[in-house]
Order: sequence, then C-alpha cells, then structure tokens
Amino acid sequence: MKPTTTLTFVIFFFIAVSCLKEPEALTGSSKIEITGTNVDTIKAIWAVVKSSAINHGYVTINDHGFCWGTSPSPDLSGSFASLGSLQKSGTFSSKLTGLLSATKYYTRAYAKDDYRTIYGIQCEFTTLELTFPQVSTTDVTNITSTSSQSGGNVTSDGNGTISVRGVCWNTIGNPTLINSTSRTQDGTGTGSFVSQITGLTKGAAYYITSYAMNEKDTAYGEVKTFTTLTVDYSTVITSSVTSITDNAAQCGGNITSDGGSSVTMRGVCWSLTVNPILY
Repeated sequence: MKPTTTLTFVIFFFIAVSCLKEPEALTGSSKIEITGTNVDTIKAIWAVVKSSAINHGYVTINDHGFCWGTSPSPDLSGSFASLGSLQKSGTFSSKLTGLLSATKYYTRAYAKDDYRTIYGIQCEFTTLELTFPQVSTTDVTNITSTSSQSGGNVTSDGNGTISVRGVCWNTIGNPTLINSTSRTQDGTGTGSFVSQITGLTKGAAYYITSYAMNEKDTAYGEVKTFTTLTVDYSTVITSSVTSITDNAAQCGGNITSDGGSSVTMRGVCWSLTVNPILY
C-alpha cells in the first residue's frame, strides 16, 4: 500500500504546482512590440519623448507609457508616466517633468498586458542648463494723461518655461516687480506681446521695463521713460463727404472729446494725397 500512497502524493503535488504556475506570456503572432524611444524636445527641467506600440494579436494593452531615471534600464519601480490602456497599435508621447537641469537621463517606453510588462529599447539624453530668459522692451506709444502702450519681446525662455510676462513701471527709476507701482500680465511663452498701461497720473514722469519669468528667475528688458500728458488730445470723427460737384463738396466732423481743454479751432483739411494735415 505504501508505493500507491507515494505515487498519489507525487501526482497531487505536480497538479498543485502546475495550477500555481504563472501563465506564459503570449508570443509569436500574439505578442506586443515596443519600438525604441525618441526624444522630441529637451529643455532644462522637462523633455518630450515618443514611442510606438505594435500589437500583433488580440491581447489587451492594459497600460503603457514611459519610465525614466539617472541610471540605465529604468523601470516602473522609479519615475514613470502612465498613459493608460491602448486599444490598438499606435504612436504615443509624454512630457517628462520634474527633471534636473544639466543632468543625464535614461528613458524607455513600456506596455503591460495580462501576462507581463514589456520594455522598449532605452535612449539617453542630457537636459539643458537652466538660464535667465531674455526679453526686450517696446517703445512707449499712445501716451495720454492717464495711460500709454508698451510691451516687449521674449527672445529666449532660458531652456525653461515662461510662466508670466508683461511690463512694470514706477516713478523712481529701475523698475522691478518688487519696487514697481504696478504691472501687467500679458500671457506666457516666447514671442512679442503688447501691454496696455492704465491708472497713471496726469503730467507725471514714468520708468517702464518689460519682464519675463521662468523657473530660474525673472529677467528684465531695457528701461524706457515717458511723461503723461497734462491734457489729452481732443478726438474728432470725420463726416462723410456729400454734395459732390466738379469743383466743390461738403464735409464736416464731430468732436467727441475736448481732451480736458478748450477746442480753439476746428474744421476740415484736404489734399490730392492721402492723410492730409494742416502743415
């Protein structure tokens, strides 16, 4: 009876172990492939990476994304960006954030099915050094007794992200965000912008400069100076020309504002060229 008991135990053990064994990953026509990772954009503290997943069968890609780190062969135990499930083959990308400037990183794409995690071929890149932005100040125009117009042009983001830009001003000189009377906020990113400056004092001298802020610090453009008017310009609208003959016509206008001072003369002027003026 003992040999029969031993044989029964061995068969039972084999069956139990077989039931606990992890399923084999799908291969051949049912496998998932991850292409190599390409770095699309590199900045000081972030980068954009791209890859592709190829699903050769009918398995479900439950999760896909990218993992990265400062050591080779990064995996999901470190930093990673999950993009969720993927129903079909396709290209995907992600922005890796929270990076250190001037640092070498390794990254690779991954995909997970019901059986395992598949990693693509890693690539490496070095983040750029984070520097100050560069911004210039636009000349001040459209000056009135209480307002004016300026702006600037952000020509470099310093390898970071321009989170805010605009102009600031004061009446004491060398304006900054700390000592300014006020400031504007005119969008984000690089490129030119226009700033409308309001709430000024009549007949006062002002100093104005552009600014741009990234993760490192705030940079300033050139300082411009201007003085608000003691009185505003009057405003007038030209009426339509009527009663036109071979040697005469009728016109006029409507003064919508005297600018805070008496209008001493009014009328129309004309010429054979565009934009006629009195002199």
